[in-house]
Amino acid sequence: MAALAVKLSPEDIEAIADSLAKRLERGFKGKQSIMPAAFKAPGAANYVGVSRARFYEMLKQHPELNRLAILNGSTRLWPRAVLDQWLQEQQGQILCRSNQPCPRA
Repeated sequence: MAALAVKLSPEDIEAIADSLAKRLERGFKGKQSIMPAAFKAPGAANYVGVSRARFYEMLKQHPELNRLAILNGSTRLWPRAVLDQWLQEQQGQILCRSNQPCPRA
């Protein structure tokens, strides 16, 4: 297949950009992403910025985090607001995997 060389003027580029912007705007209207009010464990892990395995370690290390979950049948859910509050409370506390304060360098 042969390559196609096309020279575009600044006006052409601007017209293409405007057209693309309008198409994108039409495509995204009414499709705003919705943040869930509560998360299952994998979503909660993602929300707080850790792997799923690390989140399960945190649940063992911090029983209070486990108790903050609400039950929906047999499914545990962590409300976003609860995770935000818990993270605020943990701010400034650097814990090693053993749940003990990490030695400062």
